[in-house]
Amino acid sequence: MSSVTRRFAFASALGTMLLLVGAGSASAAEPVLFLICQPGGPDLAQEQQEVVEKLYRYLEKKTGLADGQIHGVYTNSRPDCERELANKPTVFLPSLPVFMEYRKSLNLEAVAQLQIDGQVRDHFYIMAAKGAGLTLEKLAGKTLAGTHLDSKKFVEDIVLEGRVALKDVKLSPQRMGLRAIREVVRGKADAVLLDGTQYRALQGTRFQEQLELVHVSKDVPTPPVAIVKQRGPAGFGKKLAQALVGMGADPEGQSVLRLFSIEGFAVPKPQTWAQLEARFRSAP
Repeated sequence: MSSVTRRFAFASALGTMLLLVGAGSASAAEPVLFLICQPGGPDLAQEQQEVVEKLYRYLEKKTGLADGQIHGVYTNSRPDCERELANKPTVFLPSLPVFMEYRKSLNLEAVAQLQIDGQVRDHFYIMAAKGAGLTLEKLAGKTLAGTHLDSKKFVEDIVLEGRVALKDVKLSPQRMGLRAIREVVRGKADAVLLDGTQYRALQGTRFQEQLELVHVSKDVPTPPVAIVKQRGPAGFGKKLAQALVGMGADPEGQSVLRLFSIEGFAVPKPQTWAQLEARFRSAP
């Protein structure tokens, strides 16, 4: 695996996928089920799985669960994510676009958000080959690659702000951000859609020199940690939020955060998601 490939896998894993948490069940003996759905995340190697286990054990201790009680599924495949929902997880760790699609139907409650440079806001980006002269309005008829293209309404209304109809764009969905970027570099796609984590992973790589910005979205919330309210015990959401937000002030929590190279978590404001929904041209 090349150094660039490792960098993208690492950044994708730690910027979005590795917000892994669990929620308790009514019986302490029952496994805690959660689903991490992160289109664009990497396939997990054994080393990454071992790091994830450290977070599981930390959260079990801080929320009063039994050791080894947290179990779940991670997937970077949108179809696999939808199939896994049939298992009725208590905790759903989606990307932001997927969260917005399922927020109401699953009765999701965001109890924490990823914090980046002290902020809980981020952006999506459209990039093209340097010198291509592509603009957002010229995207019609072109090929757009990316890992979030299954969330068409989010991409069209929030990322593209209604300025381009996706029906007029050729879509090239990819499972990993690095593959989507390479589609543009190799001339197989005209542009690539990147989330904030994928965009920041470009810094210092050869791809940064090969690509240029076409469009930056208005700011959006960072990815949430959500529970399915009707499946969790009373008061667990508060415990979970306290455990996550408190990691930055807890020496043991700090060591876990360092393993994932993330700054920490913040409690989201109640109006955060309603404000984002208001930006859809019709109800998401």
